[in-house]
Amino acid sequence: MNKHTKFRQTADWKKFRLVLIEKCGFSCELCGTTYTGKRKKMLQVHHLLPVRYDWLEPENFKVLCSNCHDLVERFAIKKSWGIYKDKWQDLLNDFMPKEKK
Repeated sequence: MNKHTKFRQTADWKKFRLVLIEKCGFSCELCGTTYTGKRKKMLQVHHLLPVRYDWLEPENFKVLCSNCHDLVERFAIKKSWGIYKDKWQDLLNDFMPKEKK
C-alpha cells in the first residue's frame, strides 16, 4: 500500500474530506450538481497540489463529482503531454452542441 492510499484511510483525512464536502453543500464545485442520499459518494476531493497530499488546508482542495474529477484529471494529463489549454478547449468545442442559427 502506498503512502497516499494509507493516508486516505486515516481518521484525520476522512474527517477533513467530510467537512469539505459539507461546506460545499454536497455539490460539485465545477458543474454545480448537488448530491443527496447514497449519491453523495459521487463526490470526491481533488488535490490542487498532489505532491502535498497530506497538507490539510482547504485551499489545497476542490470538491468535484466523479465525472468532473475525471475530466480535470484527463485535462491535466493532456496538459502534461504538451496539449495546452487553448488547444484542448478548441478540441472540446468541436464536441459541444451547436446553437441553431
